[in-house]
Amino acid sequence: DRRLKRLREKANAILKVYDEMIDEKKKLVSLYYWERPGELTWDGVAKELHISRRTALRWREAFIYAVAEELGES
Repeated sequence: DRRLKRLREKANAILKVYDEMIDEKKKLVSLYYWERPGELTWDGVAKELHISRRTALRWREAFIYAVAEELGES
């Protein structure tokens, strides 16, 4: 099925980019998307990581762009 194949490609791209990140940035992605989805705002994530909200948003943006590039969508 093409949809399942595309979902696997997306999951693999996310995991590949995630695995290549430094630990602090992994924690950001993990907190916001996996450990506590919908529970923390970006302000809350930034506070947990002792960084500014703007830094948290830059890290998120870099993660999203890296995943898109891995998928050939950039």
